[in-house]
Amino acid sequence: MTQHAVRRAARRPHELVARGGADAGRVEAGLGQGAVREVRVAVPNRPGVIADIALTLGRAGINISDMALSPSPDNSQGEIALWVPEPRVQEAAAMVGELGFAVIA
Repeated sequence: MTQHAVRRAARRPHELVARGGADAGRVEAGLGQGAVREVRVAVPNRPGVIADIALTLGRAGINISDMALSPSPDNSQGEIALWVPEPRVQEAAAMVGELGFAVIA
């Protein structure tokens, strides 16, 4: 199921649970539910940047409910916008900062 479909279905969690499967488990676990906040990060354009950030947050149990990448005009760098659970936004920002990336917002 695509991320867009999961977000759409999260508005109707009972339908997603009724279909069963792995996505039903996500709803029952509370993933994709609740308030989220954006963490915006300046990153270089190099292999593994997104993986480093996602793995770090994932190992800490911080779900990334959505993500967007905006490259600079010359593609040498960019900004990643991550939407994480509101109660863990400060923790997520600190962890990304510890990886050496500038947290913008």
